[in-house]
Amino acid sequence: MTEAELNAMGYSKRYDYTQYAHDNHVNVIPEDAFKHLVRDTFKTIADNLRETYGPYGSTILVSSCNETTATKDGYNIFCSLGFNHQYKKMVYLAIKKIIERVNTNVGDGTTSCILLAEKIFNKLNEIVKTPEDKRTIKTILDDIESYIQIPNEVDSTYIKPLTESNLYNLLMVAANYDSELVDYIIDALCPVCEDETDPDSKVVSIDNVIVNTGTPHEVSSTTYKVEHLPGKYRVRVNMDTDFALAFSAKRKVKILLYDHQFGTTEWHNFIEKYDKSSYVFLMARSFSSVFMNNDYVRYAKNMALVKEDLKVVLCELKGGFYQDEVNDLAAVLKTKPISVDNVNIDFENAPEVDISIHNYNCMCFYDVEPPTSYIENLTVKSESEESYAKKTLINDRITALKMNVNDALITVKAESTIEMKMLGDKIDDCISIAKSAFNYGISPNLLWFGYRKLALFEPVNSDLRDKTFEIVQHIIDSIVDIAVDIYRSKHSNDAQDVVDAWKEELTDGFYESGVGDQSYDILTDKLVDMTQFPTSAQYDAEIIIASISIVKYLLSSRALIFDANILTPQGDEGHFERLD
Repeated sequence: MTEAELNAMGYSKRYDYTQYAHDNHVNVIPEDAFKHLVRDTFKTIADNLRETYGPYGSTILVSSCNETTATKDGYNIFCSLGFNHQYKKMVYLAIKKIIERVNTNVGDGTTSCILLAEKIFNKLNEIVKTPEDKRTIKTILDDIESYIQIPNEVDSTYIKPLTESNLYNLLMVAANYDSELVDYIIDALCPVCEDETDPDSKVVSIDNVIVNTGTPHEVSSTTYKVEHLPGKYRVRVNMDTDFALAFSAKRKVKILLYDHQFGTTEWHNFIEKYDKSSYVFLMARSFSSVFMNNDYVRYAKNMALVKEDLKVVLCELKGGFYQDEVNDLAAVLKTKPISVDNVNIDFENAPEVDISIHNYNCMCFYDVEPPTSYIENLTVKSESEESYAKKTLINDRITALKMNVNDALITVKAESTIEMKMLGDKIDDCISIAKSAFNYGISPNLLWFGYRKLALFEPVNSDLRDKTFEIVQHIIDSIVDIAVDIYRSKHSNDAQDVVDAWKEELTDGFYESGVGDQSYDILTDKLVDMTQFPTSAQYDAEIIIASISIVKYLLSSRALIFDANILTPQGDEGHFERLD
């Protein structure tokens, strides 16, 4: 039978994408086959995330290490996907890098990002006829990507400052309408407003929040606990549990801060200056095994022989950006970190402060003051930083160094470790989007900010004016279609007349000016004030930018050169399968 006859009977040809590699014994997948590979992989990802979208989206069962839980969190579902096909896994990992950027910057948004990218890609792929079309579209997408940026001023026409009322609405959407969880998160954030009697007044500060997952044993249901940590300034640490318990109450200690691994050389330099009576915390990135197994064990034995407490305590400083945390703590302590080249230790003038250890892994400082000049330098650095991710990290450091907010700890306990992880990730997402909204303001509805900006976009290249407007309109239509997908999660596709009517209402609302626009409440099937479904302006921008990045990756797919070690010649020339 011919290929056309087989297609007419419902069969479609499937390839392993590597026929060229097998035939030529080379680790290359050429352009056409690689296009199929990229699109098939992306379609699989989109199909798995689509059903979870919106408040009425389905949950997905995720099983790992003989534990199973249900979730509708897009990022967790995305990360749980595993491709046995090694070349599809390469494409998956490339898309994952883009998704991780969104998740890191503003919390979740994985599902919105993937589905928006799918819609934009499908629309743009229809107008790609020649390689020149592809290059032109990529140029236009580059211009749009650079245009969709987060506003510098929060209180503008389309972006409003975070208030206590829209913080609650924002977290309800981010937490998939889990009101119990939202109450705990707001308790931990402890928002302070300009006018405490007015829930619509601007939030001027929110606490930093750390998530901790407890043991799942003997837990019959999910439980949350919120603790507000003591002290003015806090850093994450790792230390022996017995030592931590000994310092659970406030105590004055001397601190020596090292910006590198602590070893035998550092120990000998320290012990020469040590007065043998003061409590000293040696804080470093890590401690060498040679020092731990020899020098420190010898010191511990000597102290035991004379029946005295260990007064030299080892403490690892933990964090994702170690050098920044060392420099910040040094500024707080009004000292300089001890470098690998610094052999002279001024022990007498080493900083002495009141500290306590909370929950074994958090050091709290009491009698410290904000390092004013250091904060000013960081502020200048933040203002000149172009990367929004780096700018946010610097602003978080400045907030902590000003010491005008507290740290809170949310402890989560659940029936299984996988459920604990997913709940911890969900709380992290909610905290991220709350911080994003605090820093960059609130957009009154999902993707509304990006929609409005695109509607005002002016082409950079006048020669591509018509083509640019066409592509911008495709992206705008895709954004509206994303919102329609939320409606379809509750109403079937058969109710097309209802869907079309709501789509028209939504489009009119997008184009109307002011924050009092009407939006459709999927939960009640009523038109409500658009501000009941706010999102972070940065969240909106990040989703659209990441979607465009994915589309550019899909459109520009060319040959793939892969690790020759996984090349396995099979001689597979393709086969036919019936698609049910």
